[in-house]
Amino acid sequence: MNKTVINLVHNSNQMEGLGGCVAKSVLKFFRPGSNGICLLLYGSVGVGKSVFARGFIRSMIGSPAEIVPSPSFMLEQTYSGPQLPFDQITVRHFDLYRLQDKVSDVDLQALGLPQALKNDICLIEWPEKGK
Repeated sequence: MNKTVINLVHNSNQMEGLGGCVAKSVLKFFRPGSNGICLLLYGSVGVGKSVFARGFIRSMIGSPAEIVPSPSFMLEQTYSGPQLPFDQITVRHFDLYRLQDKVSDVDLQALGLPQALKNDICLIEWPEKGK
């Protein structure tokens, strides 16, 4: 199912709130053991991709005070555990910004991205780097 939604946000609080709303919608479609779900976050530096991801992750794990760092330097952050609605859910937040212009399939494999896409809920910032 492909669906386009246009939602204008005017500040970081609204962007984080939008991330939280999207997380609640994603949970309606995700079934552990079936295919993963992937949200591709496009945009230039500073438009709010990490802020959106923070709202999404905080809503998903039910912890509004959770520290959700940008994975720019680590490339990936993983969130899982009993606080998620289903014990089997893992949320993986990737940020491909620091990678070379185009990364190889071997690099993506080493990062664990193909497996994550099959099983987990993934947020990917700068997905164009992984094409």
